[in-house]
Amino acid sequence: GQFDGAAQVLEKIYENEVGETKVNAGILLAHLSQSKQGTKKQTKKAITIYKSILKTRPFHQDACLNLADIYFEKSQNTSAVNLLENCDRENDKAVKGKSSFKIVKEIGRVAPNGEFLFRLGRFHLDQGDLASAKKRFEKAIQRDSSHTKSVLAIGILYQETGKVDRAISYWEKHLERNPNDQIILNQLVQYWIMKKQAKKA
Repeated sequence: GQFDGAAQVLEKIYENEVGETKVNAGILLAHLSQSKQGTKKQTKKAITIYKSILKTRPFHQDACLNLADIYFEKSQNTSAVNLLENCDRENDKAVKGKSSFKIVKEIGRVAPNGEFLFRLGRFHLDQGDLASAKKRFEKAIQRDSSHTKSVLAIGILYQETGKVDRAISYWEKHLERNPNDQIILNQLVQYWIMKKQAKKA
């Protein structure tokens, strides 16, 4: 069918190309392999592709996060956590100009990425470990001060532990530094409306 045709084209590109074209084809091929009802063979193929990409691009966001998700789905939590921590470490090295990977020199400036730490925070949250989750979210924000998902998560953690005012002031401070963050602004507006309605009651 269409799936097999697309997979064959991507396979050919992945095998014959180099650089970003190869990486992009690999990511698409791995996604396609994963989406084909998750057969063991297809999942194994996706894992192989992601690992191959990470050998030369050790903090490639899609490869890292998707491989970590596969590990989490297979209950290989230690492998997932180690992978995410390594991707974060390599990204941080690259941002600071201390990476030995060739791709970093080719790219030039590397942007900080809070996504790996955010995913680790979500894992801790799923495990019910709120303190570790908060630490990961905070570290993600240290890496990337405009990492909205982590800012939102910390505010929600405050809210869930009964510290609504703290959540609001946390989001307000974030907006002072990032005034165009629509997601946090929308969240704040919802809370202000709730607070106003609660006062009326």
